[in-house]
Amino acid sequence: MMRRGPLADTPIDVLLAAAASERASGVIELHGDVEALVYLVEGDVYLADLVGRPPLEAQLLEAGLLTPEQIERHTEPGDDGPYLALALDTDETIDEHSIGTWLFGLTTATLARFVGVTSGEYEVDPYGLHPSGILASWPPRDIFEHITSTGAADDGSPDDDGPDDASSVLPTDEADLGAPLFDSPDTGGASEVSSGPEPVLPGSSEPPGPEPVFPGSSEPSGPDPAGEVTPAADTTTRYTTIDTAPAGTDHVELNPVEWRIIVIAAQGTSLADLVARLELDETVVDRVVRTLCDRGLLTADR
Repeated sequence: MMRRGPLADTPIDVLLAAAASERASGVIELHGDVEALVYLVEGDVYLADLVGRPPLEAQLLEAGLLTPEQIERHTEPGDDGPYLALALDTDETIDEHSIGTWLFGLTTATLARFVGVTSGEYEVDPYGLHPSGILASWPPRDIFEHITSTGAADDGSPDDDGPDDASSVLPTDEADLGAPLFDSPDTGGASEVSSGPEPVLPGSSEPPGPEPVFPGSSEPSGPDPAGEVTPAADTTTRYTTIDTAPAGTDHVELNPVEWRIIVIAAQGTSLADLVARLELDETVVDRVVRTLCDRGLLTADR
C-alpha cells in the first residue's frame, strides 16, 4: 500500500525528514504544477528528477559525461539502458566524480522547486527503484541547508555548464516519527540495496555541496538551515494530548510527525523531551507542536 497526502499538510522538508528518520527506501511521487520523482535509499536522497525528462543516461550523454560507446558497453541486450551503478564501479573511463557532482545539481534543482509549495500531493512507494541504480546519495538535511544558503536553479535541471554548476542541494532534519511514512517491503523493515562506488566530488576550491554518502557510512551533519532560529529546549511547559476531537470534527488527519507527537504527548511531554525522542530539529518540533495546539489536539500547561 502506498501512502499519500497533501503537501499543504506535509511539506517537502517534513516529508523527507520522515523518510530520513525511518531510513526509508523507495520513491516519492510529487504532484503539483510539475511532477517529480524522489528516489531514496535508507533515508538518503540518491536522485530527484522531473517526470517526462529523458532517461538519465541520455541526460549524461548530453552533458558530455558519458559517451555513446560507454552506454553501449554497459547496456545488456533487452535492457532499456545501462545499470550505471555497476558501470561506475567497474569502468575507469567514466568520470564518476563529475557525474556525482552533476547528479547533486540535478537533485537539488528538482527539489528546490517544491520548497515552500503548499499545493499538490505526494505519494510514497517503498518498492520504487531507479533503473540506473544508486550512483551517489545525500542526507536530506544537507540538501536543504545547501538550498537555503545558495538558492537553486529555476528550471529543475543543472545548468548547461555541466558538473561544476551543481549549485544547490536540499536540507532536512532527521527524525524518528513513529507512524511509518513507508510500508516496509518484506525485508523485516530493512532495505537491501546494492553497493556502488564511493562518490567523491571534484576537488574544486568551491565544492557544490556536502559530500555524498552511501547507506552504512556515517552521515555528515550540517548546521541548521540558514535563516532559522533554533528555540531553546523548553523543559517546563507540559504538552498533553486532548482525548476528544475538536467540536464539529468527525475525524482528524495527521501527518507522520504530528501522529508521533500525539502518541508521545498522551503521557505528557515537554518540547525538550520531544526533541530528544524524535531527534528532530527544535524548530521543526516547535512549529508542529504549536500547530497541534492551535488545532485543539494538544494542551499546554505552563
